[in-house]
Amino acid sequence: MGLNLHNVKKVPLEVERIIYSYISPHVLMLLNKENYKRHHYLLHNKIRGVRFQSFIRMMLRKDYSFLFKLYMRENIKSWNGGRYVYKNIVYPNYFHFLSCLALDINSTKCKKEMEIFKIKHTLKKYKNKNIQRIWTN
Repeated sequence: MGLNLHNVKKVPLEVERIIYSYISPHVLMLLNKENYKRHHYLLHNKIRGVRFQSFIRMMLRKDYSFLFKLYMRENIKSWNGGRYVYKNIVYPNYFHFLSCLALDINSTKCKKEMEIFKIKHTLKKYKNKNIQRIWTN
């Protein structure tokens, strides 16, 4: 018989705190938004580099706007850094790439969060460049 966390709310507050103290932060993170905000650094520390970029693209594909907004706020400085190349297209930065990707895969909630963020922080608008690979002798 598993632990039903909905029944935890029916016990006194002191007992609830004791129960939660025995639950791992990795599990607490998945219970609600407040716990995710508090403990998401555990997941962020495990996912780095290419895996993190894949994780961000997965959030866009599934249109997880809450998660995307949280990670966007934390990583905007690095996302507005140098150029980013994906499928032979040069994007001015990673943020612009994600904006184009959200438009391509019809991720409406995440795209809306990005537009709101652009307006609040007055980010520049850019155009993409295709890479021409022509061999000459």
